Amino acid sequence: MSLISTMIKTYKSNNLNKNKIDKLVNSITDNQYNINVYDMYINNVSMAIQDALTPPFLSDNKVVIIKNPLFLTKTKMEIEHNIDMLINYLDNVEETTYLIIDAGGLKVDENTDTTMSINKIVCLRNLFIFLLHSFIVYQ
Repeated sequence: MSLISTMIKTYKSNNLNKNKIDKLVNSITDNQYNINVYDMYINNVSMAIQDALTPPFLSDNKVVIIKNPLFLTKTKMEIEHNIDMLINYLDNVEETTYLIIDAGGLKVDENTDTTMSINKIVCLRNLFIFLLHSFIVYQ
């Protein structure tokens, strides 16, 4: 695989979101040791990025899922997320890792610096963005 797929999923239905993510994850790897989920209510985004930087375990690919990315909204957060680490990661992705940012049920603010930076990087690197509210791209 030559590049990572970074996906921002913002489906209104959490069941639809979970089903789509499960189907996508199963198509990438069936090794449960290479599927890691981080909830941004309790984990700093830096934990997920550190995991994304490590090579997969006995497999060709791994999946890191970031759930509840409040840093993409205007919501006040209890955790001070290391957004610079996320941006730096997207600039220098690990080619064996699929990073999925699951914003299902959240109102993503397209005008925050974080969202604009992620969108800019993702578009420049020809990675994939999934935004049900505007368009879906899947290859």
